[in-house]
Amino acid sequence: MKVLFIVPYALLALSCAHNASRQEVFVQEEVVSQPYIIPQPLVVFLDSVGRELHVFHFVNSPESIRVTLLDGSEQLLRQVPAASGVRYENSLGYELWEHQGQCALRLHGELLFSGSMQ
Repeated sequence: MKVLFIVPYALLALSCAHNASRQEVFVQEEVVSQPYIIPQPLVVFLDSVGRELHVFHFVNSPESIRVTLLDGSEQLLRQVPAASGVRYENSLGYELWEHQGQCALRLHGELLFSGSMQ
């Protein structure tokens, strides 16, 4: 009889641990979606005609960035695997790729910006 009482408690403990890890992931995603950033380090890229692209890094989520586009709008991008350099993208089709101080911003594969880090 005692064994039967131990099994439900073990299952409950496992369930709580599983839910805690799921909640932690949810909290991390929720934090990323909020505009909680520190203005530094702000990375500025400059193209050949003098246009600037501003990139802000999140304090609590270094794998995410906020990009201020040329029209003043902002996009949240998440880091994805890259063969070389660092690549970020989002579900709207924006992609920012940075390698050795150079960056390229694309929307659905079309180049919107190409510049160097300042």
